[in-house]
Parts: sequence; structure tokens; C-alpha cells
Amino acid sequence: MGARLSRRRLPADPSLTLDALPPELLVQLLSHVPPRALVTRCRPVCRAWRDIVDGPTVWLLQLARDRSAEGRALYAVAQRCLPSKEDKEEFPLCALARYCLRAPFGRNLIFNSCGEQGFRGWEVEHGGNGWAIEKNLTPVPGAPSQTCFVTSFEWCSKRQLVDLVMEGVWQELLDSAQIEICVADWWGARENCGCVYQLRVRLLDVYEKEVVKFSASPDPVLQWTERGCRQISTWQELRQLREQIRSLEEEKAAVTEGVRALLANQDSGEVQQDPKYQGLRARGREIRKELVHLYPREAQLEEQFYLQALKLPNQTHPDVPVGDESQARVLHVVGDKPVFSFRPRGHLEIGEKLDIIRQKRLSHVSGHRSYYLRGAGALLQHGLVNFTFNKLLHRGFTPMTVPDLLRGAVFEGCGMTPNANPSQIYNIDPARFKDLNLAGTAEVGLAGYFMDHAVAFRDLPVRMVCSSTCYRAETNTGQEPWGLYRVHHFTKVEMFGVTGPGLEQSSQLLEEFLSLQMEILTELGLHFRVLDMPTQELGLPTYRKFDIEAWMPGRGHFGEVTSASNCTDFQSRRLHIMFQTETGELQFAHTVNATACAVPRLLIALLESNQQKDGSVLVPPALQPYLGTDRITATTHVPLQYIGPNQPRKPGLPGQPALTRCLAEVVTEVLTVGQVQRGPCTALLHKELCGIEPHGCASTEEKGLLLGDFKKQEAGKTRSSQEVRDEEEEEVAERTHKSEVQEQAIRTQGHHQLHQEEDEKEEKEDEEEKEERKRGPVETFEDLWQRHLENGGDLQKRVAEKASDKETTQFQAEEEGVRVLGGDHSLWQGAERGGGERHEDSPHPHHHHHQPEAEPRQEKEEASEREEKEVEQLEHLRDELKKVTETLGEQLRREG
Repeated sequence: MGARLSRRRLPADPSLTLDALPPELLVQLLSHVPPRALVTRCRPVCRAWRDIVDGPTVWLLQLARDRSAEGRALYAVAQRCLPSKEDKEEFPLCALARYCLRAPFGRNLIFNSCGEQGFRGWEVEHGGNGWAIEKNLTPVPGAPSQTCFVTSFEWCSKRQLVDLVMEGVWQELLDSAQIEICVADWWGARENCGCVYQLRVRLLDVYEKEVVKFSASPDPVLQWTERGCRQISTWQELRQLREQIRSLEEEKAAVTEGVRALLANQDSGEVQQDPKYQGLRARGREIRKELVHLYPREAQLEEQFYLQALKLPNQTHPDVPVGDESQARVLHVVGDKPVFSFRPRGHLEIGEKLDIIRQKRLSHVSGHRSYYLRGAGALLQHGLVNFTFNKLLHRGFTPMTVPDLLRGAVFEGCGMTPNANPSQIYNIDPARFKDLNLAGTAEVGLAGYFMDHAVAFRDLPVRMVCSSTCYRAETNTGQEPWGLYRVHHFTKVEMFGVTGPGLEQSSQLLEEFLSLQMEILTELGLHFRVLDMPTQELGLPTYRKFDIEAWMPGRGHFGEVTSASNCTDFQSRRLHIMFQTETGELQFAHTVNATACAVPRLLIALLESNQQKDGSVLVPPALQPYLGTDRITATTHVPLQYIGPNQPRKPGLPGQPALTRCLAEVVTEVLTVGQVQRGPCTALLHKELCGIEPHGCASTEEKGLLLGDFKKQEAGKTRSSQEVRDEEEEEVAERTHKSEVQEQAIRTQGHHQLHQEEDEKEEKEDEEEKEERKRGPVETFEDLWQRHLENGGDLQKRVAEKASDKETTQFQAEEEGVRVLGGDHSLWQGAERGGGERHEDSPHPHHHHHQPEAEPRQEKEEASEREEKEVEQLEHLRDELKKVTETLGEQLRREG
């Protein structure tokens, strides 16, 4: 216990191979292997394994074990109409294998339905400008990608042929079960031309003759609905209505003057009898009635036009790249990527180990996408804010605090839509507080400070800095569900500026803000790049925008940490922000905003870039005065113990189904390593994994499948699994001989390489052993097994849910008093014919089984010293595993 675990290649034992497994048990084990690994890794091993994978039993076992709604539906359909015999030359995989791999039941069979992979998989015909793939104007729920196909101004069509057989559907399934064939397509509509969209689905036979057809005219994805023609028509209607109202008002004024003139020249009695007077009075009443109906319509059109005008974007700088975010232009790259001698960890893993970040078990406290910072984490946040604030104060910025609750008009003036659905803005309950919203950035509050005000010319440009808590809903993204990259609330330091008219002044202030951002990130020691963002990433108010992305090693790519935008007079015209010239004239100002410090994302970059192998984090020199240390290490306090509901399951011991599943995982790992490593791994399994017949882990359906289906039909003759094994003995012997030759060659090469590296690594290993002894006990097999149980909690939970209480009780009763692992009975003994194997380490031999032949002494004498050393390592490995398994067996008996 406590010895170091060697990674060296152990010698293979040619007498023990996976071929010794009984076919019934092999089918049971392989049914736990994932379908893709079953086809790509297990099937090429040997003919016996290939026959199992090509047969229906292992696949029906997988379907029967899946208790999800989709799995039960697939199993029910497949059980009603099993596929007939297929041509193996045309279809190497059986129909059930394709059925399990592709899962066609209830799945959209159209490939690349949204154009997320361009036109791949489609045959396209078009006229005019051709098909295009564009981002959706508004998110479409249920779509695999927020893109869609958009037609040109002429006829367009696209066609895709789906092979149902390759998708996992066979003829009996179509004829008898008549499953639903699901297809879905997404395309966008154009408003600036007349369009007719039609979806046609045809079921073809093997000769591509039409069997059944279906057609529909569904509604396309709304694309560009709120732009173009509708805005012009609204403005024209409003202008015509205003012209009509103006004409009626002028006529009304003329009628009033005519009535007054008649009253001034005639008596009241004579005027009442005057036809001209009566006509003027009647016309006046008609005008008033018309105006009563026209004024509400004018107000309605004005609101409609105003709402549509709010959606008009700002102009863009001539140098801005055109396109999506992939077209962003890299302007500067600062610093170098940090290099690690270990696998870099993510910020959440680092923070949880240091107990400075907590994001788990907060659903009942603050909901998802929230977090706590503790100790050094909180000091890092305050240090970043104070460091940024002090730097900007020395540059002449005016400090500000802003309200977090603001009216919707301020958001609209800044180019945001608080009432959109979905919206990134949190709305306060209107029943209690009318028209109040939580600000997602201090930019809104700072712009609201200047709303309906004029700045003196001598005070320009105005530079302000504000630290605030920002609130964002993050409703339209399923990315980054954990971590600090996308959260609902965070602290941010914002720069805001007001300049005079002209692009020269606002562009100069934008460059000043950008240089300050680069200076801050450089002093923090981060590797970052500056991007000139393209048109589709600008947003409504932005004339030009620069983003800075810092390298985040744990995430493996760059992440946005700051942004700087020039909004010209877009916000000032909406919010009525002006400045007074030297002559006293009022003109619209320009506004510029930039992020000085977004705390959570800078925390990500700092923690991941400065992490050390021992789990600590180095503090940049610029932040050391605020933290009082140059390194963040794990604290000595005891972490909080969760005692609330939904307690995590304690890492229990696996039952026989879990042991079978673990064995299947080992088989998969063996296949991944290769043919050479199968020998030692199976030798270890053969010697150490012991138990009784697996009658407690199989359900009634699985037993029926195992007993009834695993037989091979050939030339009208039924052969048992034992006969199949006997027939394969010669082929196994030949493969064993080839494997021995390959093993010997690889072993020789490996030994040579190991001895070259052994001397170089020996001193390093001794030093690491000393360090590990200082830190604490070396991780043993028991620790590794306990960690495997903790990491596999979800797997054990699924296995426990699938096992019934009756089966569990039966298994515990049968296992009581019998050692599950490291015991007296081998897992293979019950399936072998009258033969067995006595374990050398077992204190009680089996008198009712014959002893295997002793290994010739001549082979032991011919083994080299290097092989003896490797065998000693294997024996040590076995001893460690035996101790652990004996402990597990004792605990199982106590629990039983």
C-alpha cells in the first residue's frame, strides 16, 4: 500500500485471453458497451465477437435496458416486427445495429436542415442571386441552429434524398409498424417580393418510384419582417394623414371666419335664415366629425412609426468589416500564451478547490447562473475594481454612481429594447412599480444622467467612470451553463464620454478608451488580442466597436473581456443630450462608452493563466497591494457542509449489475489500448474478479433473450455456443501465435525505450516520491476506486434505477456469505465445461475442480530480468486490488 503505480507496459499472459469468456456472459457484457464503441471497437476483434455484434441479441438487450421514453418506444416497435435476414455484402451491420445507432424514431431525418453546415447534403437549383444562409432575425425555438435558408428573387428549390435503410429503418418496420417519418426544414421569408413556399415529401421505393407523397405550405421563419417596405408605407400613410388633417384644419378656420363675417353684418334673426350661414354651420360640423376620427389614427400611426424608427441602426464606419463575427479583423496581439507542464484546469475547478468560488447548490438561493465569491475571490473582485478606479482617476475621469433601476425610455434611447420577447433586461413587476427595469450596464445610467441636459462647451470632452452591479437575463443562449463567463449579475467598471460634434472628436476619445483598456490588461499580465468588430456584431447604436479578447487556458480559446463603442449622435438624439456652443447654440453631442473592467471574465483569465501545478494561483504584481499576498492558496478553514434537501448519494458499493457494467468498461478500455494489452488486463480480471452466476442482474426479458436468441443458424443446422467455440479453437490458436510474435516485437521495442528513459526519470521519480510523502499518503487503489465511484455517481444512479427491488433483494440474499471480489469462485467457472482454475492467492483450493497445468519451468528460466521486474509490478498491482476487493466484500456482507 502506498507504492507508486507504474505506467509501464506489462507482459501479456498468452494463456489467458478474452476468448475464454462464455458467449452468454460475453453477450451480457457487450450489451453494456455504447453502440458506437460496440461497432467500431468490439466488432473487429474476432469472428466470435463479430457474430455477436452482427446478431440481434446484444442490440435487443441494449434496447430492453434503456428505460427512457425514447428507449421504451424503440424497444416496443422493434419487438413487434424484427427484421428479416439481410444481404451482409450490402449491409455489413445488421438492421438492429443501425436502428440503435441512428435512433430514427421521432427524429428529424433531414440533414443540415437549418444550413448550419452550408449547403452540405443538399442538391440546390435556383435563379437570380441564388440561395443564401442568414441568421434568424429573432430566435426560433426548437431549431437546431439559429440560421435558415433564404431564397432569391426568382424560383429556388433544394432537394435531399434520405436513405431510410441506412437511417435504421427496415422493410417490416415500415409495412407493419408504420412508424412516423419526421422531417423538418427551416427557411426564411422575404417581404420585398412575392413568395410562395411549399414543402413536398415523397416516399420512394427501391427503384425511386413514388409510393406516398405529402405536401404542405407551412409558415416560413419570419425574416426581415420589420424593415424595408413596412417602414416606408407607415411613413407615407402618416404623412398623407397629416396632410389631410392640415387641410381640414385650414378649411375649419375658413368656415369659422365666414360665420363670424355673417354674424357681424346681419342681425341674429336674419342670419339664422341665411342659406349661406346654414351651409357653413353644416360644413363645420362635418369637419369636426372627420377630425374626431383622424386624430386617434394619427396618434396610432405616430406610435407605430416611432417604434419602427427605434429599430433603425446607426451608420457604420467605412473601415468596419462586413459580415458576421468570423470576419472580425485582428488589430493587435499582446503577450504570449502561458505554457503549462500540466493539464490546465478551468476557473470553476480552481475556484472550488481553493474555496473562493461557489456556484453549485444555489438553485434554492438565487437560481442558476449566480455565484458567490469568498476570501481571496472577493478580494480579487475588490482589487480589480480599485486598481481600475485608481488608474482612471489619475487620468482625469470623474467618479460616478448610478441607480440600478431605470425607466424604459432610457433603455430605448440607448438602443435597447426592454419590452422585447425574449429580452436581456430584467423587468420589475409592473403591478408594483410601473416601468422600472434593472440595468445591464452602467452605460444606461450614465446616459440617463445627461438626458434632456446640455453640457457647456468648455467642459468637453466629459470623461466619467462608474462601478455598478449589472443584471442580464441571458435568455437566448444555452452556452456556458456553468462558470462565470455568462452570469445573471456581475460587477463592472464602465467608462463613458460625451464629446462635441464631428466624428474626429468622438473617434479620438474611442482610441483613448481603447489604449486605457490595453494598458490595464497589460499590467495584469494577460495575453489578449484587439478586434475590429464586423457589421453584424455592432448593434443598433454603434458606429464602430473594438473588442478585446483575453486568452483563457481552461476554456481553450479567447474570450471577450472588454468592449469600446462609438455611438456618435445616435443616443444623444433619442435622449436629447446636447452641448452649448460658444455662441450659445445647442447642438447634439456624441457619446462613447467602453468597459474598463468586467470582473467575472477577468477572474476567469487571471485564475486560468496564473494557475500552478499545486493548485495555487499567482497574483499579478498590480493586484498584490490589494490582496496583501503574491499567491492564492487553499485556506485552512473547514468547508461548509451541505445539510439541505437533495443530499448527494454516498459513494456506495456496486451491486452485480454495476460490476458487470464496470467489467464492460474495462473491456472497452482494453480494446482502446490494443491487442497487445488484452493479455495482462484479462489475466488480472480472470484472477481477481470472482462471483457467482449473474442471475440477480438480468431481467426476465434479458434472460429470455439470452437463452432463446443466442444460437447460430448455418446450413439449416442449429449449433450451440459450445460447438461454436470448439470450431473456433484452431483459429484462436493461430491468432494467439500471431499475437505472441507481435507482442514479443513490441515488448522488445518497449523494453529498449523504457531502459533509455528509466535512468532519466529515476531521479525525478524519487524527488516526486519525497514530495508526495511530505504532502501525505500516496493515493492507493482504494482511493482510486473511491474516486471512480464518486465520478461515476450518475452511472450508478442509472443502474440502481433500472434494477428492481425484488432483484436487489434476491441478489443480496444469494451473495450473503460469499466474497464478491477476490473470493473463492471464478466468474468463468460456472460457464466452463467441467473445468476450473485455482487461484494461486486463494487460501482454499477447490477440490471438485481439476488443477491447471503448471507453467513450464523452462519458460521462467528464459525470462529476462526486465520481464521479472514487470511481473513483480503486476503482482503488486494484483495484491493492491485484492486488498481493496476484500474490503468491499466485507462491506457488502455487512450491508446484506
